Amino acid sequence: MRGERRWWGGLAQVWSGLWAAAYRPFFGLVGLVAFAAGVGWCLALTGLVWTVPDVAAWHARVLASGFIGAALGGYLLSALPGWSGRAPVSGAALAVLVGAWGLGQGALLGRFDGEVGQIGVSLLYPVALAALLARDLVAARAHGRLWVLAFPLGLAVQSAGLGQGAGGWFEAETAALALMLGISAIGGRMIGAFGAASLSRRSDHRARQAEVLSNRAARVTTAALALALVLGTLGGGGWVLVLAGGMQLWVPLFWLTRRVRDGALFVQLPLAYLWLPVGVCLVGALRLGMPLGALTQTDALHALTMGAAACMIAAVAGRAAARRVDGALQGRPVQAWAFGAIWMAAAVRLVAGIGGPLADGWLLISALLWMVGWGLWLAALLPALVGPPRRPALSARRVGAV
Repeated sequence: MRGERRWWGGLAQVWSGLWAAAYRPFFGLVGLVAFAAGVGWCLALTGLVWTVPDVAAWHARVLASGFIGAALGGYLLSALPGWSGRAPVSGAALAVLVGAWGLGQGALLGRFDGEVGQIGVSLLYPVALAALLARDLVAARAHGRLWVLAFPLGLAVQSAGLGQGAGGWFEAETAALALMLGISAIGGRMIGAFGAASLSRRSDHRARQAEVLSNRAARVTTAALALALVLGTLGGGGWVLVLAGGMQLWVPLFWLTRRVRDGALFVQLPLAYLWLPVGVCLVGALRLGMPLGALTQTDALHALTMGAAACMIAAVAGRAAARRVDGALQGRPVQAWAFGAIWMAAAVRLVAGIGGPLADGWLLISALLWMVGWGLWLAALLPALVGPPRRPALSARRVGAV
């Protein structure tokens, strides 16, 4: 009897601890959704029993709203106390927000009657997330940070579109490029901030120089990508996309040639970012009608989503599972294997797009690598879901730029 009480007491402690920090439930959901998407992918590829009528639409909805939505919630709410100086969102408020996320997933999978009802429920989570961010930023008079509201509001627009069954290549490509714009705006500065924090342990002057150069490049390349996105909605922009993609190469190559202290963990960020120029250049080249063999816009979209978005999420959210050693974050070996498998899953998926008799086999290998990678990623995250929450969650010390 005493052992049973101790077991239930421990379980209750773990459950309450889950709601002590936003990154815990949301990053856990990131891994679970990604793994579940891989399972569904494998079931579809192998022809096993599958109950979803439109597997492609299910795949897009789960990853766009569920996966990216959970990642946004975990990252933005983890960064919010540093931006506003206010207490972090936790406890009941966090549980309600996670519940809204869950209802939204049910809505997008058609679990609610009526189109209007589905759209309304799917908007609960992004609108609530935007409201929480706005409340704290306005209260702290951090008006310069209000631009981050574009991310949950963009998710709301995307969720409403998915709820109506919008699909079509124009919408999917535009949404993917808009997501890349967000990754460029935040991810480019994030790489500079984390890289400079590592370099500062050797030389503060070198660190400041590197961060300034990196941030300037990120601003220029983000502006070029924004121009390409605007031109793309008007039916053009192919050459601008290729040029913007080429310019985006500067940020990851700059940091991949720098020696930083926490290299094994930090290198995941520029490696993930590399997929952004690859995907953007592919989209631009296909718009221009360049001969790319059997590669299609579907393959370009996977380079942007599986490559840039998923790898960037794995690299950033995975920092919550890293250990603090002598004032620096140190990645666990399993994290390197997890990221490598996720990165290779995107690469193999691109290879599968070339076609040929082995295309289906490559697709299955890509799906299996994806499942292995996210399974290992979740295993690495588990220790970070219990005990006192770490703050800041994603860095060894407070980094203002991110």
